[in-house]
Amino acid sequence: MLGPQEPVHHRGVVESEPGLYFLGLKFLHSVSSEQIHGVGRDAARLADAIARRGQARSDRRAARQQGQLESA
Repeated sequence: MLGPQEPVHHRGVVESEPGLYFLGLKFLHSVSSEQIHGVGRDAARLADAIARRGQARSDRRAARQQGQLESA
């Protein structure tokens, strides 16, 4: 592990920096995260996190637009 130099993240998702993700770090999710046979599982989890973040953003945008239409 990088120790104090390791980026602050939760299973590869950097909450403080939208759009910043990590793969291949030790124990990202399990012992195999840093190995080629484990990175696929972690990549799938990150892809899901990215999709959820994008959907949440779209939902918020649609709600704002709906509120603007109702107030007009």
